[in-house]
Amino acid sequence: MNITLLLESKDGVRTIEIRRNEISYRGLMRCLRSLTGCVVSKAHQDPLNDNVTANIEFKHQSFSLYTPFSDYLISNSPSSRSVEVFEDFVSHLKLYKVRWWEKIF
Repeated sequence: MNITLLLESKDGVRTIEIRRNEISYRGLMRCLRSLTGCVVSKAHQDPLNDNVTANIEFKHQSFSLYTPFSDYLISNSPSSRSVEVFEDFVSHLKLYKVRWWEKIF
């Protein structure tokens, strides 16, 4: 999966972007739930406004998923600043092979 590192702030918050044409919302949820040790909670999709939100926990670190401008943004929380866990999470996502139907469904 193609992932872009967007932001790395001084307080340790890092943000990645996954383009909407790369994978659908349901496909992204399947991808995240297939990661060992990853728990997705409070997942919500508003189909009328094209907004999604979710809380993700991976190796006891919390991340948030949101869509301010239609693409998926995943950020770690300021309290979870572990660079190793963030890099491990991103590498798992990069290694995920998106199948053609996951771009649609």
